[in-house]
Amino acid sequence: MSKIVNIEEFKKYTGGDIDFCLSLLGIFLKDIEEEWSATLDALEQEDYKKVQAQMHRLGGSCAAVFATELAESFYVAEKAIIDNNHKNEAFLLLLDKIGVIVTQQLAQEIEGYITSSW
Repeated sequence: MSKIVNIEEFKKYTGGDIDFCLSLLGIFLKDIEEEWSATLDALEQEDYKKVQAQMHRLGGSCAAVFATELAESFYVAEKAIIDNNHKNEAFLLLLDKIGVIVTQQLAQEIEGYITSSW
């Protein structure tokens, strides 16, 4: 499995300060989990304007920590809503993929960075 966060690029972006880098990743993980939960709530309520805003916000957050492929997935989901193409199987599969990454794989990866020595 490829890495979600390009940690080397993120370390460069944070000036190579590993403690600062890890602190930001911890904040990012907490925030993305909360924002994803809010997104699912908005989906359940069929508040697609809010879902679109959440997808945009989440994509930007992912891009900021060099989680480029995940950011792209959020932008694709956002565009599907804008294009009114969000009530089909492909959109639901994309949400499932994003959900697995956000709720399982991302936390595992970031916790691995936190507990490892660089």
